[in-house]
Amino acid sequence: MFQIRFSILILRYAFLISKKSISTAYVYNNLVFEDIIIRPNNDRFIQAMGTNNIDEMISNMNNVLETVTSSVVDEIEEIKSEIRNCNAKISMMTGSGTAVFGIFDSEIDLK
Repeated sequence: MFQIRFSILILRYAFLISKKSISTAYVYNNLVFEDIIIRPNNDRFIQAMGTNNIDEMISNMNNVLETVTSSVVDEIEEIKSEIRNCNAKISMMTGSGTAVFGIFDSEIDLK
């Protein structure tokens, strides 16, 4: 168990949502757990949160549901690519649906 001391961490982020949708039930019913190669490291993520280390937080983020959703909604990879092309530190889906976010170093890149 970790003790977390919260302090202010300023993040610049953007959310984009595809016009297409997908049900959460579909995503979970089609997720093959044996095929998941890269999983998020929650312990390291929590430790990084405690020290406000955004780069370490990002290096331990991963959405295992993206493989299912992006195989049905082709716009997901396009949206992620557009966000990365704007110098985002990371671009990934927020959950099982079609919302994608990016985290940026500067407001200039964000705009």
